[in-house]
Formats: sequence, C-alpha cells, structure tokens
Amino acid sequence: MDVISPRTKYSRLRASREQATFNLMMRMSPAALAAVRNEFYIRGDEVTIDEFIYFMSKHLISQSKSEEITIDSQEQRDFASDMNELFKEVDMNGDGTLEWEEFTKFTVEKASLLNRRFALSGIPNYYDSSDMLDTSAKYRHRHDISHICHIPKMGCFAITEDHKKTIWILNARTGKSVATVKAGAVPLALEYIGDRDLLAVTCADMSMRTIVLDDPMPQKRFQVQNVWPTPDAQMSLVWMPSNQLLYSGSTNGNIYSWDIRKRTMVATLLGHTDIVMNLISLKKLDNLVSASLDSTIGVWDLYTNAMILKLEGHKKGVFCLSYNPDFRLLISSGFDHDAYVWSPFVNSLVYRLKGHHSSLVGCQCVDNSPEIITADSAGVFKVRGGCITYIRRTDCRGDKHTVTYKSHMYPLSYSYIALLTARKQHMMRF
Repeated sequence: MDVISPRTKYSRLRASREQATFNLMMRMSPAALAAVRNEFYIRGDEVTIDEFIYFMSKHLISQSKSEEITIDSQEQRDFASDMNELFKEVDMNGDGTLEWEEFTKFTVEKASLLNRRFALSGIPNYYDSSDMLDTSAKYRHRHDISHICHIPKMGCFAITEDHKKTIWILNARTGKSVATVKAGAVPLALEYIGDRDLLAVTCADMSMRTIVLDDPMPQKRFQVQNVWPTPDAQMSLVWMPSNQLLYSGSTNGNIYSWDIRKRTMVATLLGHTDIVMNLISLKKLDNLVSASLDSTIGVWDLYTNAMILKLEGHKKGVFCLSYNPDFRLLISSGFDHDAYVWSPFVNSLVYRLKGHHSSLVGCQCVDNSPEIITADSAGVFKVRGGCITYIRRTDCRGDKHTVTYKSHMYPLSYSYIALLTARKQHMMRF
C-alpha cells in the first residue's frame, strides 16, 4: 500500500472540494436556490450534514417533490460525496451545523473565483512565433517600422520604414517578401481599398497615389497607378465603401474627401486645429471618426460633412483609434498613459483603461472578440477583455519583444493570423 504524504493528502482533498463546488455551481439555478433557502428556514437556519446532503440531492439531482429520496445511481452517489466535502469546507466554525449566511457567502466567493479562472483560461495565448518564419523573411530593417497595413484578401500586409521611400508587401503567415514597391517619396499613411484591389498611399512630398495589388495582367501588379497632389501633407487615410470616397487627415487639421477615379477633392471637413493623426470608419453607423493632436476626437456625419460629436477628455494629443462594432465602443490612445473608451452616440467618456506607466503607442480591438490590446513606448503590452475589464498583463521589456515605435506612429495591426510589432533591432515579430 502506497504511503501518502500529508501534502499529497491535502492536495487531493482540496481538489475534491473544488470539484464539489464546481458541481454545485453547474447545477444551481434561481429556482433551486430558492428551494434550498426555504429548506434552511424550515430547519431554523441550522442544517446538519445529513439534512444538507438530503435536500441538496432532492433539489439538484432528483428534483422530486417526494420526501423520500433514494441514492441509487453512481451520479447520485458521487454528488452526495461532493456535498459531504462541500459541507466540511463551508462549515468554517466547525460546529457541525450550517447556516444560510455561511452557505451564501461561500457560494458568492467561489462563483467569483470560478468566473475569474474560466475568464483567464479563455484568453488566447499570444506568443512570439518568429521562429516559424521563413529564413528569407528575417530581413533586418535599418529604421523603425512606421506603418503596418493588413491586406486580408491577399493574406499579406504592407509595411513602411521611417525615411524610406519603399513599401514592403509581406506574406502574413510566413513573413516572406511578396513584392517591393517604390513609392517615389517617403510614405506617411497607407489604406487598403478591398473592393478595388488598391493600396492608397500619401507621401511626404504632398502627393497621394494608388498602387494596384491584383490584376489579371501580372506585370501591372504592385505598380503605381495614379499620382495627384494634395494640400499639405496627409497623415492619415480611410476608405468609406458606402460613398466610395477616400478620406485623408491633413497636417493643417482639415479632413479631405477624394474621388480616386477622377483624382479630385470632393469636400473639406473643418473642425480640428492640429494634425489629424488617425481616421477610422464606423461602417454600420456610416460615420467617420478622427483623432487629432489637438487632444480631441471628432465623429462626423458623412452626408452633411458636419462634426456631430466632439469627444474631449485626453490631456494630450490623440493618434490611434479602434472600434468594436459588437459592443459599439470606440477606443482611443495617445501621449497619455491611459486608453479611453467612448460611445459614438454620447458626448461623454465611458471608461478609462489604466495600468500603463508610459505614453501609449497604440490600441487595437481584436476582431470578433471583446479583447483590447494596448501597447506603450516602454514595450509593455496589455490584453484586456470585455472591452473595459483588465484581464492580463504581458511584459514585453525583454529583447525579443521590445518595441521602438515613435509615439506618433501606428504600432498595432491585428489580422486573423498575427499581431505584428516591431522589434528593438527593427525586425518584424509575429
């Protein structure tokens, strides 16, 4: 016969009691809870272990109205054993009787603990998968990676470097180079136009151009299609499928809409007083949202080109936006150490996501998920769930994960394959 140490014995006892608690939680319903409460009151709020096993089996296993309960099946015997262990754990004062207050306090605490445990276990495991890259994909960039643009139709993404006139198109699964595009000037913003298979680019020479991504004729792929001048440098881009217009955010604080077929400006949206660093579309609401270094966020009606909401709360400039269409919440980040959660329907702050100790470099709502990813200039990433609840902190200060984005850039781009970041040595990390 094996000798069991006290530690092993305690570990097994703890596991059996946790299983008993889990079984109780899984079977408990409002009606069963009301019936159990009534059983306590009938007995003068003092229940012995035999009485506890009896009425718990009656209301949670057999659900019979009869006063006589027989324990015949293996399920009933296991449940009775679990309730025996549960009674011993709940009876904190050890008087051999259980009171309703003891039972409810224990149930609430354990339910909260189990909820947190299941919530944590349900978080996807984000990890560095660079070792799985094709060896030819480990290109060492000389400068900081300034922009990442996901191209889902092709399973690729485009990146740019600071001070470089080149756009790299990389495979989203392997990181291998698909194409290299000479932009003619240093790119400032990228936007994928899926319904036209184009990549829109604004450049530092105050120009805008479109690049063909897919064409029946291979020689036309990844070639510059059109180039036209813009007023001032355009720092942000977004495509609106509803009206087939491209919107750009300027260094002068204005937002311009463009007809890319005619290469002409359609309208000017006035409202910001500093550089418009980011633009996103709320497709289901048919609204445009802008982030500016004037510390405000604008929500625009695309039919009237009027700002319908001006969200104020950031103390410093804002340069990153993300939207969760399921919860209809807008997330913003900037030079502040906190990310802000807004509703696009009301002119007030919903929640503030705290926890970072450095200026944020980006925020991103994960597609088809309640998760939010935030990153700061110190290289710390945080994954939060339920849109406003902190779940897990991932420290990325090590050499593998340290990011070196400048604060005015766009650091995060979530695709269905990977979360892309830049490494300290200017290499892509998956």
